[in-house]
Formats: sequence, structure tokens, C-alpha cells
Amino acid sequence: MCRMFLLKGGFKEDFSTLFSISKKISETDPLHYISDSFPKNHIDGWGYVYFSENSINYFRSMEPLYKSYEPSVGNGYLLLHMRNRSGQEPVGVGNSHPFHLSARDGDYYLAHNGHFNKKKISDYLGIMDSEKENDTLVFLRFLVSLKGEINEKIKDSIKKSLEMDFIDSLANLFLAFVDKNGKIRAFAISESSPYLKYSLYDELFMVEDKHWKGVFSSSYLQFKEIFENRTVDRLRKGILYEL
Repeated sequence: MCRMFLLKGGFKEDFSTLFSISKKISETDPLHYISDSFPKNHIDGWGYVYFSENSINYFRSMEPLYKSYEPSVGNGYLLLHMRNRSGQEPVGVGNSHPFHLSARDGDYYLAHNGHFNKKKISDYLGIMDSEKENDTLVFLRFLVSLKGEINEKIKDSIKKSLEMDFIDSLANLFLAFVDKNGKIRAFAISESSPYLKYSLYDELFMVEDKHWKGVFSSSYLQFKEIFENRTVDRLRKGILYEL
């Protein structure tokens, strides 16, 4: 189970605080006490993608985030993810989120908290040797294969995943999309398998500052620096949000 956040706007002045909190969560998740099944840390790699007006900075590492240096970012859009791998999913820099795919309609950057049944998705897509790929990347291939505008693809991917039992646990998704004209759109959605007991640990929260808005994994809300003097709303499960 992973932790992540997605930002839009003038977050430059607050990023150091957000990164410092991310380091703390990476080393010791403040919500791990809820259940023995929840991870104590998130040390299986991390990554981010940052979009400014004129550039895209895309970075992935197999090192724990708490051992890493703070990246230099300005304002715009930013997606950051720290990983605690599910089950026997592969590790290494190539399996750190966010994942990127370039398609005819644009470029997709996806970060995910939870686990997909990549065997079922691969069988549906006709992909061989899926055990060598990350479940999130296999799901992204599925999402990209669907028809429609980006928001329609995301909603359809979740709808079909529920119908075909593709979601083993959570499908908490942060997706940044850049179309061929360079327009950036950022989305968040929280969904889960009907067999999962959805709890505080699984929830996502929208936080609105005077200068930026963002969506955060619930562990971030354990730090007052995140919510103090800001508006906070819990995301409704199954609803697609665009920042």
C-alpha cells in the first residue's frame, strides 16, 4: 500500500513542508497502527512528475524517499508517489511510480495505491508474461486502450474493472494527462474491491489552500501542517475529481 499526493497551482512555497512530511511518512506511516496488515513504512522506491509552463520533469528511484534529497520545483502540476509494494510485485527503479505511457491522444502519468489483478487484465488485453510487469503499468495499458476523452477513459476503466473483477484491493488513482497541444489535466479517484473493508487508511482527501489545491493519501492528514488554515474534504468513493 502506497502514499501519494497530487498538486495544482502555486505550491512552490509549501513544497518543502510537503516533502518533509513525505519523508516522515516514508520512514514511519502514522496510520500503520490501525491494522497489522497496514505497512509501517513506504521504502520500495518513489518518484514524481512535475509540469511547469515549459517543461516536464519525470523522476523515479528505487531508494526510499526518506533517504532522498528534495527536488527543485516551481508552480504548476506535481504528482508524487512513495511505494510499499503489494505481494510479489517486482521491485526496482522501473517499478517505481508514476508510470508513463505515450499514446496517440497524449501522454499519461499514473500513480496508484492498491493492487490490480494483472493476470485478468493481461488476459483481457492479450498480453503475455504479465508477471514480469507491475500491476499498475498493466492497468495503465488497459486504460489507454479505451475510447473517449481522458475523463471518460478513467471512469470507464474503473467501471469495467469492477465488472470484470480487476481490482484486488484498492484502485486509488492519480493521473496527469498532457494532450498533443500541451494542455495538462489532472484527476483523482478512489475505488475499491467490493470485498475490501474500506477504511480511513484507504481514503483520499482534497485540500484547498489560497494558492493551490491537492489530493492526498490519508496519512498526510495526520500532520496539522497539511490541514491547518485550509479547506479539507474527503473524496467520495467512485467519483472522478479533476483538479
